[in-house]
Amino acid sequence: MRLYTVARIHRYAGLGLGGILFLLAFTGFFLDHESFDFLSRWRIDPRHLPDAVMDKARQGFEAYKIDPADPEHRIAASWQGLWLSRDGGRSWMLALERPVLRVEPRRSGPDEDYSELFAASTDGVWRSQDGGAHWQRLMATDAAVNDLSSYHPWLLAVEDKRHLWRIDTRSGQAERLAVTPVPRHLLPSHITLGRLMRDLHYGRGLFSGDLSLWINDFSALLLVFLSLSGLIIYMKTRRIKGGQSDQRGSLLLWRRWHSNGWVLLGFAPVLLLFVSGVFLDHPQGLRDIMKQTHIPLRFLPPVYRDLSTDIWSIDFDGERYRIGNRLGVFVSTDLRQWQRESEGFAWRMTRLGDKLFVSGMGSMNRLHDGEEWYMLPGTPHMPRDVYTAGKDWGLLTRDARNELPLPEPDAARLYDLLLALHDGEFFHPLWVWVNDISVLAGLVLLWSGWIKWRHHRRQRRRYR
Repeated sequence: MRLYTVARIHRYAGLGLGGILFLLAFTGFFLDHESFDFLSRWRIDPRHLPDAVMDKARQGFEAYKIDPADPEHRIAASWQGLWLSRDGGRSWMLALERPVLRVEPRRSGPDEDYSELFAASTDGVWRSQDGGAHWQRLMATDAAVNDLSSYHPWLLAVEDKRHLWRIDTRSGQAERLAVTPVPRHLLPSHITLGRLMRDLHYGRGLFSGDLSLWINDFSALLLVFLSLSGLIIYMKTRRIKGGQSDQRGSLLLWRRWHSNGWVLLGFAPVLLLFVSGVFLDHPQGLRDIMKQTHIPLRFLPPVYRDLSTDIWSIDFDGERYRIGNRLGVFVSTDLRQWQRESEGFAWRMTRLGDKLFVSGMGSMNRLHDGEEWYMLPGTPHMPRDVYTAGKDWGLLTRDARNELPLPEPDAARLYDLLLALHDGEFFHPLWVWVNDISVLAGLVLLWSGWIKWRHHRRQRRRYR
């Protein structure tokens, strides 16, 4: 194919869908950093937003608790704050105005005392000693606390999925516990394609720690830069050809940066973002492929053989510690010697008296009754919390508003807006197909950009 034709394809693909690629990269960068404080702090009046954005705000509840001793006493928590109700959810009072990810009552074995409550936030652990009306910070952290487990007088808190703290609730003293990584021979032999696609797209699928996220950040910022610089080059070229300006020096500078060799470093991670994004855009149509395709552990990236920064959930029953990560539930009495109890992503674990409920992400929910594990087919995907309802229990899901009395958010977070823009629901439910077309255009841009870069590189060598 002639270089002139390749250049035209590159130009038209960039002009046609480069703006959507820019939007996907820009919003994706911030969505990968959900704990950024300003994403929840900046609020937008719902009068200026489509219904899709407010729907995401209404689905943002992370915890819901009903006091077994007083069903009128309820707690609801989200990224916009924690609310208290004393009349069964008919009216709500905002009691803690900060993002709250988990809520735990004081526990002594199977007994729960809702007069003392603990909340996990993006800046530490908070405690209320009057049923949730007033809160004081119990422990400050540098990163978000993603899970809690209470067993009086101890409170366990997981910071940033990697640091485990034990807090003495009587004295307020906090101690960081050393957690030995789970041995490789205890890890499952494979994972599903769906699990890998999600992990790669969300910046946790390559290496332990923050390196995977940094690679995603680099890819997103690279796409933002290439989209903007490509537009600038096009506009400057048109102005020069039209005789409206003579800025050939700046045009050459922009071209040099746009086609610099360092851009090639981002091709592989950008390609991963494109491919995984298409898979995640169609979870229903591609469900069978993502669930039935198994990838052996030996072929997976290093993070799946470490998981030292992958503590998504924690449980302590007074004797045994249980951690939940993307490969299962692992139990230990000393945080050193581990055994695998249950396979599959243990996104969240919640105590129900003497039972333990595990919410799966891309895996089935299950229940431990103290002796055996039971799968729970037919339960909703990824319930965010479990609450008691008389002698039964219920699940907090994305659509829980249809079943539970929940407070009505008076505004949307900036995060909700970015999420609606990223998945296309801001514009139309079928916008996901436009995102897919833009990904195809992105692949064309990678291919044509590589050909152009290689041609210009050969030319520069020839004239040296």
